[in-house]
Amino acid sequence: MEPTLADRGFLDALDVDPARIPTALHAQSALYRSLVAGKRMLVVLDNAATADRITPLLPGEPSCTVLVTSRRRLDRLLTAYGAHPVRLDTLTDTEACQLLTTRLGRRRIETEPAAVADLLVSCGGFPLAR
Repeated sequence: MEPTLADRGFLDALDVDPARIPTALHAQSALYRSLVAGKRMLVVLDNAATADRITPLLPGEPSCTVLVTSRRRLDRLLTAYGAHPVRLDTLTDTEACQLLTTRLGRRRIETEPAAVADLLVSCGGFPLAR
């Protein structure tokens, strides 16, 4: 997702009147940051492609915590923003099957073993479908 769309989504979630939302990304980011200033928030930025896409979405307030997930190392977030990386391994087949069973139920997993095997291979150990 482009940062402009994500910023717009945040502004919509914060009930900003659409007529007040600027079109320029830097202006949207500034408005977003001013609205979350001083608030305690958890901002989840999932599956980030690059640090450049994340930067406009950072609240800029120590009262806000940001959780960024990515399949890539985003070293610029570490150096420029003091991020703390937590590296997670991919799931083993057993762990992936347990997660899928929790989500879909044991009966469905047991009745479609070929589909489960295909899905596990397709996901490559990530807890999401590609």
